[in-house]
Amino acid sequence: MDILNNREIAIAIWLLIISVYIYSSSKMADVRTAFKRVLSAFFVRQIISVLCLMVAYMAIVIYWLAELDLWNAEQLKNTVFWCASVGFMSMFKLEQFKKDKSFFRHSVLDNLKLLAILQFVVGVYTFSLWIEVLLVPVLALIAAMLAIAETDKKYHQVKVLLEYCLSLFGIVLIAYTLYMLTTKFGEFGKEKTAYDFFVPPLLTLCYLPFVYIMLVYSSYEQVFIRLKFSIKNRFNRYVAKLYAIALFNLRVNLLERWSYQVARVNIESHSDLVDTFKHVFKVRSSERNPKEVPIEQGWSPYKAKD
Repeated sequence: MDILNNREIAIAIWLLIISVYIYSSSKMADVRTAFKRVLSAFFVRQIISVLCLMVAYMAIVIYWLAELDLWNAEQLKNTVFWCASVGFMSMFKLEQFKKDKSFFRHSVLDNLKLLAILQFVVGVYTFSLWIEVLLVPVLALIAAMLAIAETDKKYHQVKVLLEYCLSLFGIVLIAYTLYMLTTKFGEFGKEKTAYDFFVPPLLTLCYLPFVYIMLVYSSYEQVFIRLKFSIKNRFNRYVAKLYAIALFNLRVNLLERWSYQVARVNIESHSDLVDTFKHVFKVRSSERNPKEVPIEQGWSPYKAKD
């Protein structure tokens, strides 16, 4: 219990209460059934494989950080929370990351923003356990109501009121934090606090290469599945995969562009296959040097940039 602060203990208490109610109440039979289906969908080979790869990668990262004295055993809780939230949930957002061209840049900048620092400082001090136990359901209810209010304009007045309540709570929390900093700064000015501050962002930064590798892998997997419908000849399909890996490697946008081109044409020979790659690189050249590379009549370059 010394590992968890009062806010985390309060959340754990409410999760335990809700879990016991769902497990024991006859009214929650449908919820239990739905939860079992979610668990069965989770324990599939693809998800478990990715999870194992993520754990193995992060174990190597943590070992490396520990060797550099940037991680210690006191950060085990933060690391577990990070893996369960940021690490694991990122694997379900690969398609979203693929569409967001500035995802990796924003991931770095978000950890350096003043707001991130303020959120950390505010989270250092917590209220008494009984206050936290009362606050958890109230704040959860307000957040849920706010999410519903944002779905329809007719709830605009309710949305404004709920946002005002959350802002007021934020001001109280900041004021309480400032008071605790001036009266009990010793609790903040510890070596552990410094580790608590930089370890989660550091884990995120070290995790980005793995996310990018998984994004590239999933892109190739999707494109290769589509090739079964675009290229009927098995040998040409095999050659197409080898060419794609050799020519595009980590350039996912070029790979996607080539996949669309393959779907548009009828590939019956090796020459037809080579022409699709020439087409993609010619389009890219015309986008980079529109005055130097003439565009053939009958096709136009895609808008996406590599």
